[in-house]
Amino acid sequence: MGPDLSRARRAARRATRLQAPAPDRLAPVIVALDFAGSVEALALVDALGDACTSYKVGLQLLTEAGPDVVRALVARGKAVFLDLKLHEIPHSVAGAVRAAGKLGAGMVTVHASAGSAVLRAAVAAAAEHPRLQVLALTVITSLTDRDLPEIGLAPSVKQQVERLARLAAGAGCHGIVASAQEAAYLRTQLPPGMAIVTPGIQLPGAGGNDQARVATVDFARRAGATHVVIGRSITQAASPRQAFASAVASMGAVDAALPLGSGPGSSHVGGKPRTGRAGMLPFRSAEVAAKFAGYPSAARQALLDLRALILAVAAATPEVGEIEESLKWGEPAYRARNGAGSTVRIDWKPRAPQQVFVYFHCKTSLVETFRT
Repeated sequence: MGPDLSRARRAARRATRLQAPAPDRLAPVIVALDFAGSVEALALVDALGDACTSYKVGLQLLTEAGPDVVRALVARGKAVFLDLKLHEIPHSVAGAVRAAGKLGAGMVTVHASAGSAVLRAAVAAAAEHPRLQVLALTVITSLTDRDLPEIGLAPSVKQQVERLARLAAGAGCHGIVASAQEAAYLRTQLPPGMAIVTPGIQLPGAGGNDQARVATVDFARRAGATHVVIGRSITQAASPRQAFASAVASMGAVDAALPLGSGPGSSHVGGKPRTGRAGMLPFRSAEVAAKFAGYPSAARQALLDLRALILAVAAATPEVGEIEESLKWGEPAYRARNGAGSTVRIDWKPRAPQQVFVYFHCKTSLVETFRT
């Protein structure tokens, strides 16, 4: 077990030095705060707790509550997608983007149909706030082919989305907003790393809304969406926490399958590790999956590396046996089911965004191992 522990120690030290971004990097599942006021919106944020880190503030909430609601979210360590849908002259749009950056937003939307000069002005303004990303809105999800001639466009949403997406990419936008139906063909045309954010997402069993081009989370993920925006399916669910966890599992934000058959709170991993997509060990707990999905991307990768090392060392050490994975005090926790050794917890904190943390009992030999 010595070499494995040495490898784990070195990897853990590397992970704690990773440059994890501040919490304005949005997680793959974004919850839309489509409320009439900040009291209801922040009540939902507090109810979801640490599991959800990314929220959309749209025109209704911003008009009703003002920019203080964005400040309140940022103060809670949340990433904010400020869905302004800007469509004005370049100077005005640039000023609004700068204001969004000052508020601490991580994403802001501009209508691509405003033209390349407006998009370039938005991107230039966002450069003053390095963590702010400009998303170009293509065609709103309430429009269909039948609606486009009414506003002087050819009756093809697909053609219009493709045209505007190319315009956005050429202007240097960080991503686009489009429905999941367009995501599949856009993924093959856009530059690598360009975000595809898909609204109009509904969970199974949720009621309808006024969006015409809707999809499930799983469909959006398979189509190539990097982020999904979900509102009423979560905010009006009987249990918003369960609905959010279901969305994370469907999105595959942390892993592919996320089977939930081992009960509500724990994942049992024993014997030879089984890997899912991208070599990751599958989660059996939606709560643990949601926790990982809520971390900023660099911190999430560091924590996934630590998780993989913990499980690999356990699998290679007969006296450790099967590992139970769960949330303890809101943090991913790992303990041997036979009681051997110490429970190990790992986490990331907004107060120290450049680090990830490993916790274990002070009396164990791990303390001396890390010192050496």
